[in-house]
Amino acid sequence: MADHGIFSSLEDPNKYNFRFAGRYARELALFEFFDSDRTDAFILKKETRALFEDSLLLFYTGQYVRALGGFSNVLKIFPGDDLARYFSALSENLLAETDRSDI
Repeated sequence: MADHGIFSSLEDPNKYNFRFAGRYARELALFEFFDSDRTDAFILKKETRALFEDSLLLFYTGQYVRALGGFSNVLKIFPGDDLARYFSALSENLLAETDRSDI
């Protein structure tokens, strides 16, 4: 994991395999670098990167139902994705707390 400060200091971040991993305390953006992951995890994270990041965008814009669907799709492809599992559970918890009368 790296924060935005470390990420922005990289001369060429595209030399690495990474994905946006969320925000901490609103102002700290986190990135997960997965170049050193096991080969199978590396391949699956690379394959699901766009879907995972799209789901995060949905999550951070309050579209928890759609985010949950996206994270579920990531987990169908890569059941061992701990970040997708975390945000999936968080989406479920937030949906449970939300007034569902307008759904």
